[in-house]
Amino acid sequence: MIRFSIFLLLIGFNAFQATAQQLDFVREKAECKLGTTHLEVTAELWFKNPTNKTISQTMHIPFACDGADYANDSLTILDCTTNTCIKPIRKNIAGALIQVTVNAQEQKKVRIYYIQNHDGKRAGYILTKIKYWKKPLAEGYYTLIVESPSIRIDSTSYKPDNISTEDGKMKQTWRKYNFSPTKELCIHFHVE
Repeated sequence: MIRFSIFLLLIGFNAFQATAQQLDFVREKAECKLGTTHLEVTAELWFKNPTNKTISQTMHIPFACDGADYANDSLTILDCTTNTCIKPIRKNIAGALIQVTVNAQEQKKVRIYYIQNHDGKRAGYILTKIKYWKKPLAEGYYTLIVESPSIRIDSTSYKPDNISTEDGKMKQTWRKYNFSPTKELCIHFHVE
């Protein structure tokens, strides 16, 4: 009787583990273009399925920075693996809820594009979403492009790895490995 009970417990434990499987968030590349009235974001997120079964996972894609409550529009989410649009399950000013399906032992790239208004003093990109994946992001590459010479960057929450000028536009870049951010990428600026 005890062996039968232990056997049932093991089956129950394995069934729980199977339902608890989740995708790994392994890479992120985000480009933020700062204009005088808005922030235009194009982000590519790579997910990996480390299991031998297909996983469909619902996830939240956040928009706002530091509790900011600025409207966004033009949201487009593309599954780059199948070249199909992903329709959000739900969307509000704080973000979008989407479902991503990745076949066993495969990777999937998802591209997210949106335009978010700002208050003329602060804008940013959410990085702390990484903590919900329970392991560091293997690689993150982030770019800020200042679209207008009238925009002056006062500070950023992370020191850029590189600052350059291309086509008359200031560009800041950050490259992170084994990244577990504790704060968002916030950009403080003013418009002259």
